[in-house]
Amino acid sequence: LEDGQPVDMLTALGKRVAGLGELAELEPVMAEPTGPVVIFTLTASSGDTYDVSYQLFSEQAPLATAHLLQKIEAGAFENGIVSPAPQAGFQLDGLAADDDAPLQVERVWGCFHASGTLCTVLESGGDPGQQSAGKLQFLGADLYSQDGITTVIGKVVSGEEVLQTLADLDRSADAPNKFAAEFKISAKLAE
Repeated sequence: LEDGQPVDMLTALGKRVAGLGELAELEPVMAEPTGPVVIFTLTASSGDTYDVSYQLFSEQAPLATAHLLQKIEAGAFENGIVSPAPQAGFQLDGLAADDDAPLQVERVWGCFHASGTLCTVLESGGDPGQQSAGKLQFLGADLYSQDGITTVIGKVVSGEEVLQTLADLDRSADAPNKFAAEFKISAKLAE
């Protein structure tokens, strides 16, 4: 394990085969974020608003976290394009500036792509490990297949039910990968 603790796999397998129940000591434990809290507010064209807050993994993903905070400070979210995500929740596009280079993936044990996490998105057509500088994904369902492939930036601390609410919203009749309503998004640091 990352902290240097050895695991005797033969003993662990023997316990499993013997049916001694759950091996809690081998289950992955999600890291606790220590960075600032960011509040994302989505406002639908109908006037409905949705708030979801994430605490950032500043220690575990310093580059992606710094990039996100720069985007917030620059007001980049005003032009963000909100769309449904296949894993419930939603995706955000349109944050990149012309001079933004792709981000490199930050692979950290303990930052898993569980429901309620905020993560980067692979750069379309990029090299392995390159993340888009202009896209984010707000997971409303587990997506562990992305562990080590994209960077987990934050963990939801309030508003997790919003992710499911958004997943259940109507889609556009002519484009199922778009919401029927248009959304504006803003982001700010919690006080």
